[in-house]
Amino acid sequence: ADLDSDEFAVRDAAAKALDELDQQAIPYLEKTLKGAISVEFRARVMRILDQHQGAVLSSQQLRQIRGVMVLELIGDGASKNLLKRWADGPVGALLTVEASAALKRLEAVSKANR
Repeated sequence: ADLDSDEFAVRDAAAKALDELDQQAIPYLEKTLKGAISVEFRARVMRILDQHQGAVLSSQQLRQIRGVMVLELIGDGASKNLLKRWADGPVGALLTVEASAALKRLEAVSKANR
């Protein structure tokens, strides 16, 4: 709502705050684009989304991805349970997305081996 404020300083502060958010904000920003919003609001959201798409992964994000990869390679019951816990995390979070994808791949391999 602040991105569409009548005051420039409020709009600018809201855009800066959104810039600092991680991947969790992306699904909400994409949903926002589907609504009726002002041209400036749309431009600010598009700029934020563009910046996040080309962003380099942080060391924490790399560790999360590697952790998911290791658990997927192990593929035992305990590994799957941890992946399920991570997959139930915040919508749009990198760890949640990666863990969900790993579980789907493990399920596909399991079905193929039957």
